[in-house]
Amino acid sequence: MTGIMVLLAYIVIRGVVFGLICENLASTKGYADGFAWGFFLGVIGLLIVGFRPNLVTPHAEAYSPAHSAAQSKSRPQWECSCGAKNPDTLNYCLSCRRARDEHQSLPKLKCPNCGVMNRATNESCFACNAPLRKTVPTASEQPQKGMPAEENAFSLIEQLAKLHEQGILTDEEFRQKKADILAKI
Repeated sequence: MTGIMVLLAYIVIRGVVFGLICENLASTKGYADGFAWGFFLGVIGLLIVGFRPNLVTPHAEAYSPAHSAAQSKSRPQWECSCGAKNPDTLNYCLSCRRARDEHQSLPKLKCPNCGVMNRATNESCFACNAPLRKTVPTASEQPQKGMPAEENAFSLIEQLAKLHEQGILTDEEFRQKKADILAKI
């Protein structure tokens, strides 16, 4: 019985020691967690926390007594296409994890609906799914050139009548579409 108690005490003490070491290491790198990694995983947790990237980079001037608070706020930063500001020392965005080079090389387009920056190759906004460019009306929506609006409306009503005869449109849908077309004349 005492052997089991000694073994449990050893496991708990070892977990607390590695937990405290990992928590201290994580806090110097800019992370709020770390104790659980060390407590449950021991040396493996220490390696995981140790190889995480630094979020906070110590600068030599930060330790200088002549360094003022105003100078510490003006550290160089770069802005990602998602809008997050990142330290100049990082090569990726802390918010969206995009590479810094990817952010600078692709042309961007601002969404007219929500204002989020998108790649210029996108057809719709990745945030709100609104179209980024005005869509060109289809041929059925545009009046045909050289044809008066009444003749175009008549041909559309004929097409609707064919769909109604085939059973694709119900009586109510046919009446509604016909009324919409006639209201546009």
